[in-house]
Amino acid sequence: LDALLETVTPEALALPDSLLDLMHPRPQHLPQTRDLFPGRTGLTFDPMAAAETAAGMTISLILHPERAARLMEYHARDPGLPGLGDVIDRLLEATWLTIYEDTYHQELQRLVNHIVLYYMVELVKNKDVPSMVRTLTHFKLIQLNEKVAEVETDDEPQLAQYLILGAVLDLLEENPEAVKLTPPAEPPMGAPI
Repeated sequence: LDALLETVTPEALALPDSLLDLMHPRPQHLPQTRDLFPGRTGLTFDPMAAAETAAGMTISLILHPERAARLMEYHARDPGLPGLGDVIDRLLEATWLTIYEDTYHQELQRLVNHIVLYYMVELVKNKDVPSMVRTLTHFKLIQLNEKVAEVETDDEPQLAQYLILGAVLDLLEENPEAVKLTPPAEPPMGAPI
C-alpha cells in the first residue's frame, strides 16, 4: 500500500519544468490521436490531465469494489490483516489530510483528492458490493468531513474543495444517485496490438 500511495503524491505526479518547457503546443493541423493524453488546455500538453490519469489508475485499484469486499472479508477472518477501514484511513491520510506549501503541489493534491472522493462515492453508490463496504466507506467520508472542518486555511481553492465534500455528503444522504462527480481522465488507448 505504501508503494501505491507514493505514486499519487504530488512529488511523483509533478512533471519537472525542464520537461514541460520541451513540450510545445501541438500543431493545429495534426489530428488528435488515441496515443495522446486527453487534456483540457486546448493545443498545449496538459500536465494536470496526465497526473489525473496516473492517479486515477492507482486509486481505482485501491478502491476497486471487489477488492474492498475482499478487504472486509479477509479482515473479518483475520484481524491481523488490514481491513477496508485501514486502507481508506491510510489513503485519506496520504491525500486529503496532507497539506503542501508549493502551489503546484497543492493543485495536484486537490486533483488527487477529487479522484479519491469520486471512487469513494462510487463505492457508496455501488449496489453490487456488500452493504458494510458501502456503510464503512460512507462513514469514512463523514469522518473526513469532520476532520477537514477543523482545518484553518485561507486558501480559497482548498476551502472550495472542503465545501464540495460537505455538499456531496449532504446529497449522498438525500439522493445517492443524484451525486455525479467528474470521473478521472482515461489513459490513452495507445497503439492497437
